[in-house]
Amino acid sequence: MPRASCISHPEGERLILIRKWQLEACGKDACAAALLNLFEYWHNIKLEQVSQSKCYNEIAQRHGESSTQIETLLQWHTTEQLESSLLNIFNKRRIQAGIELLENLKFVSVHRNPNPRYSLIKQNIFYFTLKWCVIG
Repeated sequence: MPRASCISHPEGERLILIRKWQLEACGKDACAAALLNLFEYWHNIKLEQVSQSKCYNEIAQRHGESSTQIETLLQWHTTEQLESSLLNIFNKRRIQAGIELLENLKFVSVHRNPNPRYSLIKQNIFYFTLKWCVIG
């Protein structure tokens, strides 16, 4: 049975979740661990969207239309979006250091926008690497 809280929290309110293994894997760097959990969260959402996007694109192509849905697991985040997602607890410099640590640990890879039309938009493209998944 789920445990109820003695405090009535607003529904859908943001929170930061850091698992013990994430903190240990990131050398006790709380910012990197929080980012790791955030990238995992968005990766799970992207996994759900990919099958829908593929189906939508296949139907569009069967009807002579071009594909419009993105079918990759790449994540788009600005530094400001990451800062906000982490409740502004960590500043831009700490977030950048956390991303570099995650990249060095091979949890994520960082890319530029693959569409040249959007190359001036200050967004990083992240790919969450699944080889580090903890089982069970």
